Amino acid sequence: MVGSDVHADLPGSTFELFEGGDEVLDGHLEVLRQCADPVADPIVEELYDAGRDAVVAANRALARLVRNGDPVPATLPAPLRDFFNTPAPLSGVSPDVLRDGALFYRRYALQIPIVLQFATMPLSYTSSTAVAALTFSGQLLKRPLERSFNTAQMVYDAMAINGFEPEGMGVRSCQKVRLMHSAVRYKLRRRGWDKVRHGAALNQEDGLGTLYAFSLLSLFGLARMGARFERQHAEAFHARWRVVGLMMGLTPEMLPTDLDDAMRLFARIIGRQLDPNIDTGGLMARWLEVLEGLVPHRVFKPYVPAAIEALLGSKVARAHGLHTTAEQVHTARRILCTTTSLDAALPGHGQVRQGIDLLMWRLFMALFERAKGHKRTTFALPPL
Repeated sequence: MVGSDVHADLPGSTFELFEGGDEVLDGHLEVLRQCADPVADPIVEELYDAGRDAVVAANRALARLVRNGDPVPATLPAPLRDFFNTPAPLSGVSPDVLRDGALFYRRYALQIPIVLQFATMPLSYTSSTAVAALTFSGQLLKRPLERSFNTAQMVYDAMAINGFEPEGMGVRSCQKVRLMHSAVRYKLRRRGWDKVRHGAALNQEDGLGTLYAFSLLSLFGLARMGARFERQHAEAFHARWRVVGLMMGLTPEMLPTDLDDAMRLFARIIGRQLDPNIDTGGLMARWLEVLEGLVPHRVFKPYVPAAIEALLGSKVARAHGLHTTAEQVHTARRILCTTTSLDAALPGHGQVRQGIDLLMWRLFMALFERAKGHKRTTFALPPL
């Protein structure tokens, strides 16, 4: 796991795998394993039960619903209209905190995607339940980079400064992805999903683990890469992602508002789900190929597995059968730390730093748009 030597100027931020467990917390998580999305699932089930034409018509209408302030098409069924007209769960979080969370993402617009590719994805592949859900369509094996780009689109929409404003797109993207998850659950149930073994398909515990693999793991990964940030900025980043979790249908009562509590919860979820003998059905091997294709020069390709171990630790590396040496892991960590060296040399605050961060964000987004072909993800519901 992410090792106990991770520090990011955050008191109590050391991330450890809780081997012993917590009886009360485990009891709550067991309940969540049987829960899916009581709001979105009935809506999607009714739509899919109406047949293929209903799904096609809904996708046609949803394609016009991009920005948060776009009016909900009247052609959508009433339950879907109500779903999209429900206000985003922003109450309780100040606009300044939400903005600071987005600014934190902007500051590390290069480094966080590195963590998501080299740590979040491999960590997701250590859960047999997650692997069972991820492999059911085969798309991650056939088009893993495209699927990664689609996920990145939602993240960028939600983390944009105006992501929750009427002119932004973060709320709509989260709502659509939530419906897509419900659609996957619908299909998995009809393919004989083993609820006794895995719990509900794409259940609440899995959703919490995924949310934290994007948010908290980004903080841990940044720390591993040498970043130094203030507690309040990490709290704001966590608060923004917590709002994303609420938009995605996660249970408010099991989403801690305190960062340290969230870290303990994440550690426990990993402790429950990490399978040391995981068989990913080819997912990890395929993802290693993608990562090797993304690194900028062939001289760095041998360090891809080592970079994963540098960010996640030896336990995940062993689970995936990664072959590395201590020297390779050390070198990989040094390479990763170079990405934050410029950050340390720049001023931490002020207009100059904000201008540099904005420039880098725009450059990164331009590169992202070019890489995925300047075609925006529509987040359409999968066909019947």
